[in-house]
Amino acid sequence: MKLFTSCTIAIALALSLSQVALATASSPVKAISCPQPPYPKGALALDQEGAVALIFSLFQDGTAREISIAATSGVTELDAAGVAGLQNCKFDTTGLSPTDLLTKRSIRFNFTIPNKISCPRLKYPEASLAASHQGTAKLNVRVEQDGKPVGYEILNSSGHKELDDAAIANAMACTFTRSETLERRWIQRDYSFKPNITKPVTLIGDCAPPEYPQRSQNEFEEGSVTIGLLVSETGQVVNSKILESSGFRRLDRVAEATLSNCKFSPETVDGSPRRGTYVQRFSFALGRKPSSTKCDGDDSFTSTQGYVCN
Repeated sequence: MKLFTSCTIAIALALSLSQVALATASSPVKAISCPQPPYPKGALALDQEGAVALIFSLFQDGTAREISIAATSGVTELDAAGVAGLQNCKFDTTGLSPTDLLTKRSIRFNFTIPNKISCPRLKYPEASLAASHQGTAKLNVRVEQDGKPVGYEILNSSGHKELDDAAIANAMACTFTRSETLERRWIQRDYSFKPNITKPVTLIGDCAPPEYPQRSQNEFEEGSVTIGLLVSETGQVVNSKILESSGFRRLDRVAEATLSNCKFSPETVDGSPRRGTYVQRFSFALGRKPSSTKCDGDDSFTSTQGYVCN
């Protein structure tokens, strides 16, 4: 999330003042005052949250000294805000000895953003998936003070209208962080469309190599055959094709029949199953058992060109 404003935005900050850890039970201290550190604008604009734990000792006047970071929030601006916040705190040192004042103590500041952006799941247009369209759409969303979007502008197109439309539909269905000071503001949203494709794979132990036909052995037939399969959304083989022949029809047919009888998990795109291809090469050599190799490539399903069999 990016906020296009230089104005201060009021954000609630969870501050664990009651969780001051004591190094010794004989020197407890209480916070007289400890104002909430302002949320850093840079961290807020990037939607960054975290908690920073600090180690410190005390001056006689109750202010903190020798401040160091015991556990970082992972965000430099939040760590710095925590240190600055502790410097504004004041503790009750009544009854503390000089040794007690030097005792190391710890405090933890939690930076959390309430009412963060809430958006529905981004839908990948089916037509775009089928056409393998991908890209990133950058939008500027006009947001009311109550966090509701009221308009948009396209900063950068994904290059495909249906992807841009899907990004716009998602942005306009979001609920954004409420602003206490701004009536309206612009918020940038980036939408990346890139299918997460998983190739079909054979189920473990359910696809043994084919038998070497005895007649082929008797006639000294050897060679490698590459078979391509079209696998349905349910993992069933709906079509098979010999992409590269061994040079012997009998070897080709036994390899094709064996692979076609195997069971597969389907290809998935963003978790949704769809038809996909599976390519495997079988090698027949006299004096050896047939072996198989999985091939990966461009899904053309027309020839072995573009496939690599390892």
